[in-house]
Amino acid sequence: MLIRAYSSIWVIGGFVLIIYMAHLYITAMVVVIQIFMAKELFSLLRRAHEDRQLPGFRLLNWHFFFTAMLFVYGRILSPRLVNTVTSDMVLYRLVSSLIKYHVVICYALYISGFMWFILTLKKKMYKYQFGQYAWTHMILIVVFGQSSFTVASIFEGIFWREGLKMQPLD
Repeated sequence: MLIRAYSSIWVIGGFVLIIYMAHLYITAMVVVIQIFMAKELFSLLRRAHEDRQLPGFRLLNWHFFFTAMLFVYGRILSPRLVNTVTSDMVLYRLVSSLIKYHVVICYALYISGFMWFILTLKKKMYKYQFGQYAWTHMILIVVFGQSSFTVASIFEGIFWREGLKMQPLD
């Protein structure tokens, strides 16, 4: 009981510290939780025998995961990134051009992952490979569907929003 109480105090203290540190650290906490959640879900239907015959197939899951992460968080964070790097002109041009072509970059990454999937198809493994491909996309929908709303709510937060001033009612 003492060990559980001690660890509970650490977890609650860490959570309060993250909340105190503001929205960027809360978003980092959500991303870490997403990564562990996806790792657990990826391994849920994994079969070791089939995976040994398909080298690099697990890496394909993470390629789709990080492509989806770039797409979702790029759309949420892009307006804030340009305002953050305005002091350095070279960095400002780089970030603004990356934001400008964000959707094209994500599309190219997704198509490259799809081509990677097609090129790694092996006879007698089609059912397993297509099942894993579908499972990967369902995981992405579940993980990023709910967490994108969470991160958007974090940045549009009620009490930690910077520059929030009470406006008089007319």
